[in-house]
Amino acid sequence: MITINEWDASHPFFGQMGESCSPVTLIIQFNVPANVEAQFLAAWRAHGLCMKPFPGYLGEQLHKGLAGSNVYLNYSTWNTVAEFAAAFGSPASQECVKAYPDSASLSGQLLQKVAVADVCKGQ
Repeated sequence: MITINEWDASHPFFGQMGESCSPVTLIIQFNVPANVEAQFLAAWRAHGLCMKPFPGYLGEQLHKGLAGSNVYLNYSTWNTVAEFAAAFGSPASQECVKAYPDSASLSGQLLQKVAVADVCKGQ
């Protein structure tokens, strides 16, 4: 099973799923050893296809670090935290999680937009 690490130990990832926020962005950093990259990409694809039909799914994108980096960053947007939590907690999603390589790790965070004057818009 893929190792799950926390970005913010005082606010664990699974504890964030009880929050009320709309829309919500999920960012997951994966660390993937080169020897399991193909397995990781196949698992990520299958998991993405699994999540797409769920209510509230708005889209996602996978990025990879440059210069031989083993870091991948997944960015997905959901209509609400509750819809993401329902999709992620589904038996189909949990079955997909099992396909990720054991030697890979991830850390995730649910986020909402923040307004900063003259720079970016919030919710």
